[in-house]
Amino acid sequence: MMKWFWKEFHHEESQIPMNTITIFCANDEFCKEFEPRWEQRLLESSLKRRRRQGVLCLSEIMTIMVGFHLSGYRTFKHYYLNYVLRYQRGYFPGLVSYKRFVELLQGSLVPLCCFLTSRFGQCSWDQLHWFNQNQRVPQSPHYLP
Repeated sequence: MMKWFWKEFHHEESQIPMNTITIFCANDEFCKEFEPRWEQRLLESSLKRRRRQGVLCLSEIMTIMVGFHLSGYRTFKHYYLNYVLRYQRGYFPGLVSYKRFVELLQGSLVPLCCFLTSRFGQCSWDQLHWFNQNQRVPQSPHYLP
């Protein structure tokens, strides 16, 4: 059981939990509210011409992007080719090639930024205090705060 859990939710290189289902559920809830408003605004401003449904939905694209940032991979290409296409096909049955996925990213940038902005919490004093203690400050006599 533990071996399945480790393979399913952890990547060998990064050792960071990769709970794809949790990330997808958060993205999907956000997209259910955001997408109709976003499409309406695009139609009103005549920026959107066609309305054909793609193979991957917006929440799946955003889940893959959030997963990349949590994965520890240095490049998105290696993450997509070596991790997503190999190990996450069960989560995303309509996966496309790397080149096509990069083309699909254009339409997901604004929703992804809005999603991440909606997930920011309020900064507490404890977090700010921790940051001030741990930041690297030059230790020279000429340093003026």
